[in-house]
Amino acid sequence: MKGIVNSVLLVNSDKSHNFLNQYRLLKYCALGNIIKVSNGNEAIDYLTKIKKDPSLKPDLIILNCDLAMMNKSEFFSHFSNLGPRITRGIKIIILHETIPQEDLKNICLHRNVVGAIKKPLSPSKIDELFHKYFLIDINNQDES
Repeated sequence: MKGIVNSVLLVNSDKSHNFLNQYRLLKYCALGNIIKVSNGNEAIDYLTKIKKDPSLKPDLIILNCDLAMMNKSEFFSHFSNLGPRITRGIKIIILHETIPQEDLKNICLHRNVVGAIKKPLSPSKIDELFHKYFLIDINNQDES
């Protein structure tokens, strides 16, 4: 099976993790369109381009909780200000090492956040992510 989503936006300042996560996500990305940015500002800049080109809209954002250049609250404030035309339908997964439970609850209240995954983002966690949030039967995959 290949191709559940058209595109994924990875937001992580660690370039080696982005490279590894990109490789791991290819199995689920129909167009192989995995955009990597290193901070919240770059992510918002990328998402702003959707106004002119809706084909850039990612189905999924994997957002490292430890954002460079912008904190989580600022990111979600800017994200919400993009408006529903851009943000509707985008699922956000928070990637974290350790985060206080109360902070995690508050982040998950944002309408686009569907869940959180503890680092590292392993192949089995990616399978679980697509099974849970995109209703994919990971046990009956055609590995073509």
